[in-house]
Formats: sequence, C-alpha cells, structure tokens
Amino acid sequence: MDNNEKTSGDQPKSSINFKAIKPRVITGFLHQQNKGAIDWGWQSLIAYGCQTAVVVIDPKTVQLLQVLNKHRSYVTKVKWAKENYYHDIPNPYYPKLASADTNGNIIIWDVVYSKVSTLFSDGNNKPILDMQWLSFWSSFNDFLAVLHQPYSLIIWNTTNGNKLWKKTYTETILSFSFDPFDPSNVAFLVPDGILFIDDFTLSKVPSSNGRKFYISNPSMMSSSSSNLLAAAGSTQDEKSWSKERLRQRMRSLVNAEPKASGKTEFNATSECLGLMHHQSVRNQIILLYAKEAQWVYYHLKEMVLPSPKYIAVNNVMHYIAFMRMVAFHSEQDENFLLIHHDSLSSVAGNQGDFVSDTYLEINYDVRCLSDSMRLTKHVRLMGMAFCPVSETKAVLFLSEGKLIFIELTTFEKVLRMEDELNVLSRDNDKMGIVSVPKICLADLIPPSTTSITIQPTHFKFIVTGFYCGIASPLLTIRMCPPLTTKNWESYRPHLVTGNLEGTIQIFCMASGMLQKELNVHTYPVRGIEWVSLHGFLSFAYPNVNSSQVRNELVLVDAISGKLKRIRCEKGEESPIEMIRVSCFKQYFIVAFKEEPFELWDLTNLCLLRTMPKKFPIITALEWSPISNTKKKTSSVEKTSSVEESDSSSQLTTEKVPLKEQFVFTDSDGQLYNFSVEGNIIKDGTKIPATAGMGSITCIAWRSEQIVMGDVDGNLTIWDLKARVSKTVSTHRGWIKKIRFAPGRGNMKILILYNDGVDVWDLSAVELLSGVKCPKDLPKIIDVDWAASDTSVLASVDGCLYLMDLKFKHSMAPTYRYHLEELVFSPHLSTSEAALNLRTFLNYQGWRTAYSLDFSEADGIKGDDLTALKQYISAIDSDIRDFLQFCQFGTAQRCLLTARLFGDESELHFWTVALYYLKKESATVVNKDDCDGAMISKALLEQITPDQILDCCYDVLCDTASYEKRQLEKINLHDSKRATSEQTKKCAESLIMLGHSDRAVRLLLETDSNSESYQLDCLKACLVASVCSSGTAQSTIKLVATNLIANGHISEGVQLLCLIGKPIDACRYLLSYGQWTKAIWLAKSTLNPTECCEVLKRWVDHLFSPVINQKQKGILVLLSICQFQKVVESLVSTKCIERAVMFIHACNEFGLLKKDESNSSIIEGAFLEYARYLFSLGNTPAAFHYCGLVGVAGEQLRKEMEILVDDK
Repeated sequence: MDNNEKTSGDQPKSSINFKAIKPRVITGFLHQQNKGAIDWGWQSLIAYGCQTAVVVIDPKTVQLLQVLNKHRSYVTKVKWAKENYYHDIPNPYYPKLASADTNGNIIIWDVVYSKVSTLFSDGNNKPILDMQWLSFWSSFNDFLAVLHQPYSLIIWNTTNGNKLWKKTYTETILSFSFDPFDPSNVAFLVPDGILFIDDFTLSKVPSSNGRKFYISNPSMMSSSSSNLLAAAGSTQDEKSWSKERLRQRMRSLVNAEPKASGKTEFNATSECLGLMHHQSVRNQIILLYAKEAQWVYYHLKEMVLPSPKYIAVNNVMHYIAFMRMVAFHSEQDENFLLIHHDSLSSVAGNQGDFVSDTYLEINYDVRCLSDSMRLTKHVRLMGMAFCPVSETKAVLFLSEGKLIFIELTTFEKVLRMEDELNVLSRDNDKMGIVSVPKICLADLIPPSTTSITIQPTHFKFIVTGFYCGIASPLLTIRMCPPLTTKNWESYRPHLVTGNLEGTIQIFCMASGMLQKELNVHTYPVRGIEWVSLHGFLSFAYPNVNSSQVRNELVLVDAISGKLKRIRCEKGEESPIEMIRVSCFKQYFIVAFKEEPFELWDLTNLCLLRTMPKKFPIITALEWSPISNTKKKTSSVEKTSSVEESDSSSQLTTEKVPLKEQFVFTDSDGQLYNFSVEGNIIKDGTKIPATAGMGSITCIAWRSEQIVMGDVDGNLTIWDLKARVSKTVSTHRGWIKKIRFAPGRGNMKILILYNDGVDVWDLSAVELLSGVKCPKDLPKIIDVDWAASDTSVLASVDGCLYLMDLKFKHSMAPTYRYHLEELVFSPHLSTSEAALNLRTFLNYQGWRTAYSLDFSEADGIKGDDLTALKQYISAIDSDIRDFLQFCQFGTAQRCLLTARLFGDESELHFWTVALYYLKKESATVVNKDDCDGAMISKALLEQITPDQILDCCYDVLCDTASYEKRQLEKINLHDSKRATSEQTKKCAESLIMLGHSDRAVRLLLETDSNSESYQLDCLKACLVASVCSSGTAQSTIKLVATNLIANGHISEGVQLLCLIGKPIDACRYLLSYGQWTKAIWLAKSTLNPTECCEVLKRWVDHLFSPVINQKQKGILVLLSICQFQKVVESLVSTKCIERAVMFIHACNEFGLLKKDESNSSIIEGAFLEYARYLFSLGNTPAAFHYCGLVGVAGEQLRKEMEILVDDK
C-alpha cells in the first residue's frame, strides 16, 4: 500500500489517516562557504544555506518548512525580501527569498510553491560577496543590489532577471551597507579602507568612484589608550590626559588623505571584518575588528565610541545592528552580547551646557551577556540572525548544521508602581485591567527620557529551542518497515541514520524533523536493520588497519531509547559485514568478512548456530519474503501484530516457529538456498554461477523474483516459478545495493552504484530513471525507499534527498508537507486568507462586539473559515486577549497586528501614527475639547510629553526631542574633536543653531600655523560683533545672498542664521536641493508654523516621481499632525485599508471630525474599501461600509447583492 496519497486541489485535506511523504531534502553539516548565509526576515521565517541547499525554518515552532535545492555550488548568501510596502490583493503577503552561490548564480525563490521565480548571473562564475534588497522607493520592491567579486555592484530586477545598471569600481570590495536614513549614501568596505558614494539612485549609474578613507588598525595603538574615557570621579588632570589620548586616537583612526608610501601607521584593513550603518543614529557606522568594534561618525571622520569594555577583550566574530540595539557574538568565550543605544551622558558639568571641561560620551549599555555555550572542539559559529520585528529573539548558526534559538527576557527587581492600565471596552465605558504584551525590544527598553524614572530591570538570554539536522559524516540509513493495511493506524514513517561518531538519529520522513538522537556506539555505525516498527539492530566497528576488530551489535527500542547489547562477550574478530532479519522477524543472520555467519533467534536474542569453518564465504544474502507453511498463517499474523505493538522490542516466546528460507552467494557466484525452522538449518538447492556474471555484491527478493547485482554492473533476474533467469547489463559498474520498493506486487528496484542511482522496473525489465554523481547530485553513499514512489538518497555532503521516481523533484509546496504543529505565517497562506485575517484583527465595526470567534455568519465559509480559526488559535493567548481590549483602540490594534504579520510598512506607519494621535489628543484634552472621542479622557491625561519616539525615527520625532538630541550630538562632537576640520564643522553647526558664544571660542582655538587661522579669526570677530540694527542685518543678508548665489551655500546659510533668519536659510537650502540639511535646521531652530512649511515642501519633494518615497512622505505628514492630508495621500497611493483604519483611529481619539472639507475623501475611501472587502468575500463588512456612505453606498450594495445572488 502506498503511504504517499495524493490530495486534490491546491490545499491538503483537513484530516488524513497517515503522514504523507513528499519530496524534500534533509540537511546536515555546513560547508565553509556557507558562513554568514543566514537571514531572519520580516516574514518571521529563517533561511540559511547548507551545502547547496537553502533551508527555511519557522522559529516559533522550530519546524522545517522548506528546503530549496536548485543551486549546483555552495550557497554563500541568503536574503529575505523586505516587507516595506503596502499589502493588498495586487501586492499580497509573499515570502520572496534570494540566494546566491559561489558560481555567481542568484535565485529568487517562490518559497510556498518551491519554485524558482528567477535565476540570473553576471556570467563570471565568481562568488557573490554581498547583496541587499532595495525597499526605499515606493513601487520598487523587486530590486536587488548585488556585490559581484571582485569589484562590481549590479542592480538586478528580480522580476525578469534584467540588469538596471552595473558599476565597476577600481577597488576590490568586500561588503557594502546602505544608509538607512538616506539611500543615496552607500559605504563599501575595501581592503585598505572605506569607500563612500553619495549619489546612488535606481535610475542611473553612480557618476564617481566615491571618496576613500583609510582606517588605522586599532591594535597598533597603545594599550594604554584603550581606557579612553575618564571616570566620573577622576581628577581634572586625569580627565585632561584621557581626553588628549582620545583625540590622538581620533586623528589616527580615520583619514581621507592618500596612504603614505613606505613606513606608515595605517593598516591594510583586512583585519576589519565588516561594517554596517547604525540603524538608529544618522551618519554613524560600526566597524568590526577581530577584538573590538568602533562607532564612527563618517561625515566628520570622528570616532565617538571605542569598544565597550567586554568587546575589547574578546574575539568578536559576528554582529548585527538593528533599530534599537547592536548584538555581538564572541568566538573565544562563546558568549552572546546585547548592547543598547542609550542617551548621551556627561562626565562633568551639565549635559546641556557647552563648557570646556564637559566630557561627553555615547552611552551604549551592555544590557545582557549570555552564558558560555561551550561548543565542542570541531564546532564553530557560522553566523547569527536577529528577529527584525521583535529584536529580542536571535538564532545562532553552527557548523554542524544546528540552530540555537535564544530570547531576551526580563527579571524586574522592583515592580513598577503603576503596572495597571485603564482599559476601555468598545461597548461601554467600563474600565478594566489588562497587561500590554511585551513582544518587542521597545516594550522592554523604552526610549530614554530625562524626567521619567524607569525601575531597574535585569535581562537574561534564555535558550528557547534547538533545530538539529543530520549528524555527519553520514554512513548508513534504513527506512522502517513499510505501511500496510494492518499497521496504518500506528504507522510512523521513520528513517534511522548512523554516522561516523556512533550516533544514531531517527527522522520522520513526513515532517523532515529529528525525532530522537541516541549515542549508541563508540565506533562508526556500519549498518542498521529494523526488527519491528519500533525497534532495530545496529552494528559498528572501528577503522583499523588490522583484520581483527571489536564489533558492537545493539538492539535499540526506537520509542524509549532502551539499548540491549548483543555479543558483548566477544573479543576481537573479523568485522561484521551485514545483518539480515528474516521476513517474519524470527531470526537474524550476522555475516562476517571472510568468516562463516551466525544464526540468531530474534525472539530470545540467543545464538542458534555458528556455521563451520568450511562453510562458503558469503558475498550477498537475503531472506525469503514468503513462508512455505500455509497452515500457520494465523499464527504468523498474530505474532507479527504482537511484535509491532511491543514498545520494548522484546518479542514474545510463546509462538510456533515458522519455516523460513534465505539465499546467499559465495565468492564464485554460486547461489545457495537454505531453510530454517527452530534451530535447524537445512541445505537446499545450489544454483551454479550464471555465465558472464562477476562476483555477486547484493541480492533482493520479492515474491517469486530474485535479482542479483555484480561488480560489473550486471543484473541477473531469477524467476523461481518459471525457473528461468535473465541477465541485463546496466552499463554503470559496481552494483553496491538493490532495494525493492514497498507495496504488494511492486517490482520497482532501487540500485546504488559508485557513481549514482537507477530505478528499474523488473516487470518490463526496463530502466525508468537514473541520476549520475557528481553531475546531478553529490556522491551517494546509501539508498532506501521512503515510500512506494519516493526514494531517499544519503550523500557525502551529509544530506538526505527524498526524490520522486524520475529523480526530478526534491521539493514540494509547503502546504503539502506534514507539520507537527500549526505555524502562524500569513505569508505561507493564500492571499485572500491572509488579508481577511488582517481585516478581522484590525477592526470589526460591522459586528456587535470585537471578538476572535468566527462562524459562517461572518461571511467566511468552508476551508477559509477553518484556516481562519487555525490561524487565530496559533496566536499567543496574551496577544489574543489584548487584541480584544486595546486601550488605544484601532491604532494600537493595527500596530499589534503589524507586528504579528511582520509587516514593516504597517509597523512604521502605526508606530508614528499612534504616537502623534496620542500627542495631539492629549493637547485637545487639555483644552477641554474632546467631544466624540472614544478613548477615555482619564487615559489621555496619562500621556505626557516625556513619552517620545525612539531615535531611530530621526526627523519624524517631535521638534523638542529632536532639537535636544541634535544639541547633545554637537556637544559630543565638540568634546571629541581632534582635527581642524572637525572643529570647523562643529563651529558651523553651533552658529546655525544660535550658540554664537561657543562658536566664537572654537574659532579662536585655530592654530596659528593653520591656513585658515586668519579667516577663522575674522569669522570669530564677525560672529561676536553682529548687532541687531536694521542696516547691519540688511548688509549681512545681502552678503549671504551673494555667497549662496556664487556657490558658497554653507557660509551664506551661517550668516542668515547669525542674524536670526533661519527660515530664509532653510528656503535657500531647499532651492539648492540640500534637503537633509534644510530639515535638520528647520527641526532644530524654527517655530512649529515655519517648520511645518519646510516639511510640507519636503513632502512634495518625496512625492515627486524622481524621488518616489511616498511612504516616507506620509510619515512626515503624520509627524506634523496633518491628518487630513495623511488620509488624502493614503487614498491617492491606493492604501485603502490603511486609510480607513486611520480614519477610525482619528475618530476614536476625537480627531478628524467629518465635515464638508473632508466628507468626499472619507466617503470615497469607504466605498473603495467596501469593494476591496467584497473581493475578499467578506460580504457583511462590505455591506457595513456601504451603509456609511449614503446614496452611493446603497447603489453599490445593490450591485453587490446582485452578484451574490448570481453566485
């Protein structure tokens, strides 16, 4: 009976009686080229490269979802596509994955259907060094930036595999990083420094080869300078000494000048392992060295932070920078380290004061340090990845193919005084108590503030799970007895593997997951034979040059793991060559190399007979699959049933022994037939060697057919009933193994050669298919049948390949695989199911109350309703509870749903939206003007100005917190400046921000030997003597205008700021395209009205077709509380559901009341949303929104009702 039943349709049946086996690959140990080939996507899925395959894992349930196997060389990089775009029916949730290999091939995968969407290559057959998806531009989510060895950057269109452009640099490039705040800035790591470009766009090739900066080797600096920062209690001399040492290090760290010839202090930065832009701080990059990391402001060529104390003394091998933290892994101590970006702090003086003795540093708190993992000698860390959604979960990627999942948790010393939140029910104003689920790092470590005191919290990394592949090197495999009509209820498709270390693993072929790992032997496992569904024999012996070895033979219970060692009293002897268990599990034969075999009673585990010395030496042996004793059939069936249900593998002793037969061949090719009954062995017929056959290497027996293979690749097929034989040449050489496929009357055989595998059909004596190694697959070392139409091949690369009969497929769609636990992943479901789920989680205004219990009355029927209920049940209970009682209504619920879905675009939108909705509504409450608000006034009054956005949102933060951070940064740069250029830039910033006195002091510090000494002195005089008279200001403004007109924009802007005209300065900067500097100046100096004017012009710029950053423009509109403009922009960009949810959120906060100015846009959004819901099959919700519009809505509803009736 075939256990690989097919299901109809695109989805599997809801219930099956057994676990179906589908083509897949089960991976093992890694190749060195796989180092770093791991990525944790926004889809909440992990992908990593193992040998030539790409493995996809669900981190929550730690289950194998998919193995993608189309590369023909080692995988070097894997990258999940970004989710920073609006998802709807044309753009559904879709798990797109890119992988690259050592031959320069790049594959874009459809993970759900296990298909290659696109395959492309530059044709140079050189490894891919790095690649990143580009998601900065609206409507352009299919572009991939790829670094081809040695120095080519290519932008690929992954939809069709075409190049947008290719830029070849003159420097060998090792890796690259995009600026998260400005995609036009890219940093390349080169062997002797860093290469910066600032004109990256999709539309054209960068015009220049960039600016190069040389980096000194930190290890060449004196060890005494490692203690760079003075302690708070240090003396003034000690602080001055530390400050001077830091400045010396600054001067030697980064330099933009060409390298000097001959002896130089600059190091070829092959020791620099990598670089990455900081995801929270603009213009900052992190440089990773073997024993330390450096934080550098590249626009000032200034190091602002040496390694934290722990990193400086350990061998750091891997690091990741995310929005709110940086994580490191030390290979020396095998520790995992989490560093959180905190606020600036001062060693002396007040933090906000610009005084000469103030010494500032960036405070990166070492928030958590893991325990040592104590890896074994030959196991190395190959990479790590962090969950980009929560930033609290990580996975470590080991060379043995194991994944270790760890999570950051908190242990609070003191409970917060106010740990209860007032909750508003949607139906009434009753206040409840509910805890906000802490599902991300922002929940554990809120943005730092000066007035809110956070109780101290202890953090700890805990190991939450392991994923184990095949323990390698793999030597042998054996599939359990096949599925029959008598065992289908208890059948589990288990396969046992044995490896060089003596380890035995049991895998489920339906799920691909490891079920059990047993340390059975001290020597390499040589062979395995099942004795029942729940027990097997295995044997092992060491690799020695002598002909005498110490054999190990063990009976293993696959359920309990109990071991029964057999033949323990034996000393050194000839190695065991094979074990064969009889068909009815009564006996087994132990055959030795160049020695007579032993016959054992499997029931009592006792030796029945050892054959005499003169007995022929066996080269191949097989038991008969049939019995000659027909009258004892009932006893046989009873015995077989008892054996299969016996979990301890101890077979019953009270049974009638059956007469069984076996055949074997000797070194001359003669075939012997023997029978066994009890402890009596009887000699049968002897068939002479077939003419033309070489030495027989293997035998297989099915029904009345015996097939033998020899060293020359010939097959001899004996028909016992007709007493005729036939010899066929396979033309493949030495036949190592022959296996019959399971199933009554199935005459297909699997043949293993030195150079591949064939499948033959003995009914017609014809070759069905074959695979050659290493052309098609790595060298195959063992084979077996996993099902009647699926073979399993064990290869030298430590992988198991489950393939169809034609050896064409080793992959299948994810929904056809058996999963032991339900996986919550909207990206793996149908687009309709995912979008419907998002709709129900976000808002349920058409229902009497928000609930996560659904029925057919909600418009969802059949399989879609079943899938919806399954996905809801897979959500954590604390999140399900909180979704029903979100105190801040729709906005908070949409934010939580975005985290569940891993929707990057929704997450950023609702994070900013919720902050400014709360901020604006709190202002309205203070004015006693909150009529119509559904959020309680008591809850809104708890919102304080100290609740700020995280610094990773940069210019989207409110003006007050943004200005404060900019002043802190300037103060930091002032305390760490080491060159005249850094002093000049610091003085310019101080002038523009209105701190003239401090700017004068910096200008007067210019060294008299400097070329700019005279100019700086005159500039200091100008700044100090500026008066407020109208004539002086007119003169300065005229000079500033002339300077700007003649290209001296920075100088002209400084003069305008000096006379209190920052708004004019911003306008000039905008007109000359210096948008970043204009926004910085506006947010730092202008009043809200003027700042809003500048930001609106920036939004228009972002919406322009050339820039095409519409999503960012909408976030900017949120930051200036232009909520009606936000709705209009969302509708114009076809983000209909987001627009409608935002309208509901505004109404709940008492904002954006419907009036004549916005009624048309709101009603238009409702109509479009009704059409969208109807297309998803959510008819009740569609009718609800039709009812909110009026006449147009009634007309649309009638049209929908007609369509429903037609169906």
